[in-house]
Amino acid sequence: MPETEKIKYPIIAVSVPISCVSIDFGGDSLKSSMSLVKEVSQSEVTLELYQEIDSDLVLLSFLDILRRPLEIKGKVVSSIKIESGAIRFKISFQGSRSENIEFAKNLVMTHYRCGQHSETVIERKPSAHQTSLP
Repeated sequence: MPETEKIKYPIIAVSVPISCVSIDFGGDSLKSSMSLVKEVSQSEVTLELYQEIDSDLVLLSFLDILRRPLEIKGKVVSSIKIESGAIRFKISFQGSRSENIEFAKNLVMTHYRCGQHSETVIERKPSAHQTSLP
């Protein structure tokens, strides 16, 4: 398959905090967590977090640059554990084409306007050389 057919939409590297809520097929909330969007395209995002997602369906939400809440349903496509101990989840958007594009566009705008840094977003597991305060 030619390379141009493999990639349907361009993938953009970002660093935006986002809420990820596992939901059941009825739309009821199972478990929520904060995660970090690492990549976004018009059809999906790659999230990084330190816990498993309990369902194939999720509700993703964040505040855009105007502090408006944006949300979209998604489906877990794949997951892989990375060297840091975090898990990277690929989430496919389940909205209409226009909803998917609007959500992705606002993630990119938020990244470039706010200049998020992953070190300040995800609570990292303490390393062996870190000590806790009394």
